[in-house]
Amino acid sequence: MAAVDDVNQRIQDNGDIIDHHIMVGVPWEEAFQGLPYPANVDADLTSRVQMVQPGKRVYLAIDSLNTQRDGLAPNWGVNFNEPLPAPWDTRRFNDPEVATAYLNFALDLIGRFDPLYFNYGTEASELMLNDPAAFDGYVVFAQTVYNGIKAQYPNLPVMISIALKSPGSTEMDTITAGFNRIRDYVDIVGVSVYPYVFYDHAGKGNPDNLPGDWLSQVTTLAQGKPVAVTETGWIAEDLVIPAFGVNVPSNEEFQRAYADRLLS
Repeated sequence: MAAVDDVNQRIQDNGDIIDHHIMVGVPWEEAFQGLPYPANVDADLTSRVQMVQPGKRVYLAIDSLNTQRDGLAPNWGVNFNEPLPAPWDTRRFNDPEVATAYLNFALDLIGRFDPLYFNYGTEASELMLNDPAAFDGYVVFAQTVYNGIKAQYPNLPVMISIALKSPGSTEMDTITAGFNRIRDYVDIVGVSVYPYVFYDHAGKGNPDNLPGDWLSQVTTLAQGKPVAVTETGWIAEDLVIPAFGVNVPSNEEFQRAYADRLLS
């Protein structure tokens, strides 16, 4: 806990907007039924709210997808990331119970955190790639969730985020087509971008080797909607993951150069 407190303090000291990203699941049944959450869920949420110092604003994200980005977010019960219990383990995004439960949970947390922005579809683009049939259901889910939030919080900017891939790739073509199906349910297009590993150009550890449109490609996809970088990063040392065929050399200067290029 000392480490957690230290990180939280550094975030407060060095950030204007505090990112609370709920990626440990959703208390699906409790949220659907309007029942009290498990005690640890409430304790965690209360602790998060209390961390935010006066004057700091919040960007809130609640994952509706699992970490594999190929299905429903796990259950948040006694523990984080629990397997989905029955009947949630067989439900899909176009089931009305799923949208109702998620919307109830989202509205509760929006009320608690009073966020400046809200993201209900972290890296929803991955579902377009991993399971196109599931994404068909996600379009229905997005419509219900977006309209439900805007009914109660009409001035709250609502987001989904896109995990960018190499410009001109088949993956980006698929993502662009998929985004067109949900663009009416997005106020701001979020960008998740880690090009040192998820792009396919040569010399990926050096940001000078990035394609010219590595980031600006999102403006074509967004079609005039505002864009925000919700996630990014760059390695400050070599990244070697043999199991995934990853071997990318980098250093702190490359990391600094990436931050400069990103912001410019």
